[in-house]
Amino acid sequence: MAFRLADPEATYPTPVAIAVPAADGKTEKLGCILHFRLLGAAEVRDLALEGDEAYLTGILAGWEEISDFDGEPLEFNGTNVEKLARIDYFIRSVAEAYDRFSQGLPAKNSVASLASGSAGGAARTKRKKTHARSVSG
Repeated sequence: MAFRLADPEATYPTPVAIAVPAADGKTEKLGCILHFRLLGAAEVRDLALEGDEAYLTGILAGWEEISDFDGEPLEFNGTNVEKLARIDYFIRSVAEAYDRFSQGLPAKNSVASLASGSAGGAARTKRKKTHARSVSG
């Protein structure tokens, strides 16, 4: 099969393990699915320099398996991206996962079975043009 450029409108649902601090001083890996955009390295560096909220807004097109404190699904929107951008361990886990994703490396310490019920790898989906590069609040 010949190499093809990535579709610039595609997003990539990717299982991610979030290392959450546990009561015993260790960490617990909890899973979610993050819908990543494939951006150029320079663009990702620029987003990172703008801060955690800009970074998340730039690289994420959506998510699954993230809940609020009551266990209800957390809607993907600007307000919730802002909340997650304040959680250092979330940012660290996402940055590590995005770095591996953007380099074409397999997920490390993935909890794909927790997040999606399968370890079959990331699927490719088209993002809607109306949601390109923005998250509403």
